[in-house]
Amino acid sequence: MAVDKSRTWLQRIGDIREINVLGFVIVAGLIIYALNPTFLTLFNIQVIMRQVAVFGILAIAETFIIIALGIDLSVGSIVAFVGVMTALMMGWTGNNILLSVLGALLISCVIGLYHGLFVTRLGVAPFIITLGSLSIFRGAAFVLTRGYPVLIRDEGFRWLGQGLIGPLPVPFVILLIVAAVTFFILRYTSLGRYVYAIGGNPEAARMSGVPVTLVTTYVYVQGTFLAGIVGLLIASRMSEGLASVATGYELTAIAAAIIGGVSLLGGIGTVPGVLLGAVLMGMIDNALITLRVNAYWYNLVIGAVIIVAVTIDMLRNRGQKGT
Repeated sequence: MAVDKSRTWLQRIGDIREINVLGFVIVAGLIIYALNPTFLTLFNIQVIMRQVAVFGILAIAETFIIIALGIDLSVGSIVAFVGVMTALMMGWTGNNILLSVLGALLISCVIGLYHGLFVTRLGVAPFIITLGSLSIFRGAAFVLTRGYPVLIRDEGFRWLGQGLIGPLPVPFVILLIVAAVTFFILRYTSLGRYVYAIGGNPEAARMSGVPVTLVTTYVYVQGTFLAGIVGLLIASRMSEGLASVATGYELTAIAAAIIGGVSLLGGIGTVPGVLLGAVLMGMIDNALITLRVNAYWYNLVIGAVIIVAVTIDMLRNRGQKGT
């Protein structure tokens, strides 16, 4: 009997997706450290934290949307567009940081609102509307800049992407705040329960009184708002708005979310799991750079990771249906 109980306990631990992802992170970290001993130096850890902050915030943005049976393929382009707009507004307002930041975040929210309205009011598939935005806002960033960087000379703004709070980079602290707020929303609020309900069965949720249209619109607004925050962080870190940044980041964000246990079938996902997925993606990104692997391999690795993660998710869902 004791053996049966221990097996049941071990099976429950194995079913916790976050534990599985944590195991992957630890194993990957040990392998990378064996290949590159400088991997765990303070400087390199801070570099990884900055990249994890970017991937993590975007992955959290995707998490809400995917849980609610949606997708957003435009977040990378919105990061670039918001960065460019921030740099331009810094020039237009005489380096007024507050007005520039608020203006950039307002623009990102308006983009999310238009996504949400097209999905909920016009019935346009999320894949289509956000794929269109991927091209529109990347193109708009290039049109506004003609491909040239727009410099940001204000030292105060640079602190946002380059500064430290103790040993922690400012972007990583912002990630922790975003993660804490979104974890609370998903875990302890009616809004969070509505998001899961919509992902489980939209029609059943509607019949139960869930404001499906409002909640769905909210997740798209939140998604682009968080992408706007990342746009600010990258523009601050680079001290410029650049139209070509964050290319492919939407795939990295989706990969981090799926690795962290978010199901593409909707209704499943947690913030802690997504953070671990972002850590893994940040470690892979850093390892490829520090090991001087050709940059072209990065896209190959990301594609392979997405395929493996989705396959595992589908097999897990089939197994749960079978039981």
